[in-house]
This record gives sequence, C-alpha cells and structure tokens, in this order.
Amino acid sequence: MGEFTLSPDLVSSMNSWEDLTIDNATSLPVGLQGVAKAHDGRYYFGGDPNNPAVGDLRVSFDVVWPGPVSVIAEQAGTSLRAYQTEAGDALSMLHEGNHSADSMFDQAQSANTSLT
Repeated sequence: MGEFTLSPDLVSSMNSWEDLTIDNATSLPVGLQGVAKAHDGRYYFGGDPNNPAVGDLRVSFDVVWPGPVSVIAEQAGTSLRAYQTEAGDALSMLHEGNHSADSMFDQAQSANTSLT
C-alpha cells in the first residue's frame, strides 16, 4: 500500500497469500546463521529436521505480492483502519484489483444478503 500501513482486519481480508520458500539459511542475521537450517522451504531450529523433537521450531513466511488493491477505510496518518460509522459499525473493505466504491459496496451487500 505504498506509504500506508494496513490494519490487521484489512490484511486478513487479502486472499492471494503464497508460501515464501526459503532456499538457504544464509539470509538470516549473523547471530542465527549456523543455528537455523533451511529445510523443506522453511527455517528449522533444532537438531535434525527429519526427526523433529519437542521444542524444535519450523518458521515459514507467507507473502502477498505487490499489485493493485482497492480499499474502503479511514486514513489516520499513514495508517488505513476501519471507519466507525454513525450507526456504530466498523467499516473496512479490501479487494484485490481495481474496483469502484460502488462495485465494492454492491459486492458487500450481495454477500450480506447471502448470509441472511
């Protein structure tokens, strides 16, 4: 979102998450190199990644690659967060791609109708 930080509810509405595969452990900070191993696309902290033990850790990352998004939210400085409506509801929407506000509200109304 460029200079804007998204609120957790906006981030959670993204749906094109992909695994970020780790190829090697050399991209870790120097203090963690030699402690973590690259295994099965993740960082592994522990003895043998093929025989995990209690206390070992596997760390993986997911990413949404840059692309156009359409957002309906309130701007607060450099953050985008839910807008508090006069009726007391929190309003925030994020759709991947270019969408008009009318189209986003129509989709939300259609989704709400389906729920009821």
